[in-house]
Amino acid sequence: GDIFNNKNIDLITPNLVEKWKAHMKEQPISVKSMKKIYHCFKSVFTYAVKRSYVTVNPFTVVGNFEDDPNKVENTDETKLYLTPDEFNKFISYVDDDFWRFFFSFAFYMGTRKGEQIAIQWKDIDFKNHTVKIYKQINVRGLKKNNMFIPTKNNVTRTISIPDKVWNMLINKYKRDKLIVEFNDNYFVFGDVKYTSMTTIDRYKDYYFKISGVKRITMHQFRHSHASLLISNNVPLNIIAKRLGDTPDIVAQTYAHLFPQKEAEVLNILNKF
Repeated sequence: GDIFNNKNIDLITPNLVEKWKAHMKEQPISVKSMKKIYHCFKSVFTYAVKRSYVTVNPFTVVGNFEDDPNKVENTDETKLYLTPDEFNKFISYVDDDFWRFFFSFAFYMGTRKGEQIAIQWKDIDFKNHTVKIYKQINVRGLKKNNMFIPTKNNVTRTISIPDKVWNMLINKYKRDKLIVEFNDNYFVFGDVKYTSMTTIDRYKDYYFKISGVKRITMHQFRHSHASLLISNNVPLNIIAKRLGDTPDIVAQTYAHLFPQKEAEVLNILNKF
């Protein structure tokens, strides 16, 4: 990151590495990924020590990232999802209109987190009750000047919004329109600015805690949506189109949900 930017390796001290680790923990990156990045840096410095470019490996001194005991680690994250009953229990504890809308949208729409927070009012089709998904927020900041980057696989999709979520959306729209400088570039989940990942996680974790429902990541809301559709026999190509993935990817990602479908097929065939 910027912390090591243009620094000579002999100026990268354990203190600086600690700073870098603190900075990394604020990014929307899993501990698993941070550990991998740490290993890359450590290897470079192991080589530097070997060649006598530096005397000490600051990464060895500081040590790797530790697993956060409070965080759900995505070991097999597609198996961690909310059933409709669990979601209903969770959402019944969400006492704030904005957050009820936010988490309901995540569960019933299945968009990726970066796609959801990038939605602006101009992306909503008020006549057909749909939303156009074609961009995501550039949270990694790789191209610093671009707030938006295309969706994960460059797929543009238009997805229908169920009535319950549509009503929440309209209520938010009515409130937003009262803002003097309101225009259709305003963010649906925000105002002039989108809602930050850290704020989302803070509220999400709070509501999971008070509801007593098992805690999942924002990405697992997407898995919850997919499992909801699969369990209700929605055709694979329709699910894929909604998620912005290929049917093959959906079949691979959610393979563990299909054996029970296979059992249902058998039940049907055994009737004849």
